[in-house]
Amino acid sequence: MKYRQISLAILAALFASIALADDFKTTDGKEYKNVSVSRVEPDGIVLKGESGISKVYFTELPKNVQERFHYNTEKAAQQRVQQQQPSVPVATATPDVQKRAASQTTEQRENEEAIKQHHALIGMTAAQVRQAWGEPKRVIRTMDERHTYEEWIYGGSSSTASLYFVDGIFKSGTRDDGR
Repeated sequence: MKYRQISLAILAALFASIALADDFKTTDGKEYKNVSVSRVEPDGIVLKGESGISKVYFTELPKNVQERFHYNTEKAAQQRVQQQQPSVPVATATPDVQKRAASQTTEQRENEEAIKQHHALIGMTAAQVRQAWGEPKRVIRTMDERHTYEEWIYGGSSSTASLYFVDGIFKSGTRDDGR
């Protein structure tokens, strides 16, 4: 009886992990197959799959997906404004602002730690990725009316990695270990 319960628990876990995998298709036709949602942010979702990690913005996803993940245009706009606000010089800031400036955000600390360990995290700037990984072997840049896209290629004949940037922000990456 005990073995049967263990077997059922293992089967349930396997089916749950399969059920958590999902497919997404952007409004312009790009498909993300058999991926799981790693994180939901105000402006998009971070997907993990066999080919790597990608951030897909809600504005690129159909309305039903936006609703499923409770996309709120106001929250996304607030986040965008916060990211674009210039920082106040600490010397001229109020004591409250000085206190906040002194305590780094969790994201900044995570990025700094990742750089020390030579890791690239989704959302890092191109400069931060260069600090972590160094200069790429090759850069392929394309542009359209709204965005600049870059593919940074690292490695050699036996192992390569490609990192993808949109407007200088790391969005996704893939690795081919030659296997």
